[in-house]
Amino acid sequence: MQATSRMRSDTGASTVEFAIVGTLLLLLMFGTLEGGRLFNSWMLITSEAREGSRWGVVRVGDPAYSDLNVLKSDVEEHVRARTSGLLDQAPAVFNVQATATEEQVTVTIDYRVSMVTPIISGIRPSFQLRAASTMRSE
Repeated sequence: MQATSRMRSDTGASTVEFAIVGTLLLLLMFGTLEGGRLFNSWMLITSEAREGSRWGVVRVGDPAYSDLNVLKSDVEEHVRARTSGLLDQAPAVFNVQATATEEQVTVTIDYRVSMVTPIISGIRPSFQLRAASTMRSE
């Protein structure tokens, strides 16, 4: 008789332990997934800022781009075209700014990553990422 009552109380304790440990493991797993999404977005905007500044600095001496405002807008359009389908292009989420001089081209990308996991989005709904790259014309 005593052995069966002890088994019932152990069964309830293991259910409670599983609920606590399972919740922590799920939080850790989803946190890792969200961290991976953040890292991927950061790597993508860093790469595209570098590519945009490289694309622009190659065209600094080109007669078609004697007006630096045209070069600036073409660099911004080039970066938007390369990230189309990879990043959300909404103006509130994705912003590209390029500055161009005769010596250098700088591209800055601001991107807001929204969290998709309900628990994590309750703590912090989004992260603002920024990447900048400057290439000199030589």
